[in-house]
Amino acid sequence: MLIEMFGPPTSGKTTLVKELRKFGIMSSHHNVEDQIPESSQPFAVKLANIYHDVNAFHDIDKIDQVAYKTQASIAAAHRGKLDKYPLMFDELVVQCGMSFAIRIASDWTWYFEEMPLPDLLVVLTAHRQVLIKRTQLRGKVHRIEKTGTCFDLMKPMLKILEKRNCPMIKFNTQNKDTITCAKMVITRIHELYKII
Repeated sequence: MLIEMFGPPTSGKTTLVKELRKFGIMSSHHNVEDQIPESSQPFAVKLANIYHDVNAFHDIDKIDQVAYKTQASIAAAHRGKLDKYPLMFDELVVQCGMSFAIRIASDWTWYFEEMPLPDLLVVLTAHRQVLIKRTQLRGKVHRIEKTGTCFDLMKPMLKILEKRNCPMIKFNTQNKDTITCAKMVITRIHELYKII
């Protein structure tokens, strides 16, 4: 069972992953042995072609990092779906879509229309100004613009995923503490799969 976190920087993804670990939910990362499944090949090939075209005009190292991370996340997502127990990732295919939209392509909608879906998407956000203030408090002033852009992109991205009936649970992390969010995620997993 694949659980993905999705949200702008400072929305609390990593913090929630740490809390869910205390409840026995395993987290994972990309693995070099992961293979892209046949069902995701068309999506992966389309992405590879776009990254190849973009490389000619941009910073190759940065584009290669995004390309590798996205391709690796597609393969890791397949591994997560094969596991009968919940396996969560704080940065996988959905979150990579955010990087794709910001760094690679102005036309990003097809990515969210065609990407493989997780079994449960945990969406974290807060008010725009709260996220920007958190970014400042972390001393990452250079990332303020990216934080704001991520916040602005989330709504249309989620609209596409909702149209595709992607199972999701949403939290405004300025209104709910991490333990409450974790308990609600566990309850949702129970409801969906009755396996914990």
